[in-house]
Amino acid sequence: IHPNPTQGNINLKLNRILINSANIRIYSTSGVMVYNSKLSIGKESYNIDLNSIPDGLYILNIEILVEIKIHKLIINRS
Repeated sequence: IHPNPTQGNINLKLNRILINSANIRIYSTSGVMVYNSKLSIGKESYNIDLNSIPDGLYILNIEILVEIKIHKLIINRS
């Protein structure tokens, strides 16, 4: 995931091309889901627009089948 911190857009690069569906979810530190999207099959790189999400610290979950990757994400436009 880069850039992190971001000003609103992130690039997500996976280790492999998706052959199964995957979900990306972003949660605020209070546990509120602020972003939810299904990733397209057949790609390994994704550009995600987070410009509608306020500045702050978030938890990004990438769910592929039974595997869940968790990352911290900082949005900072100042």
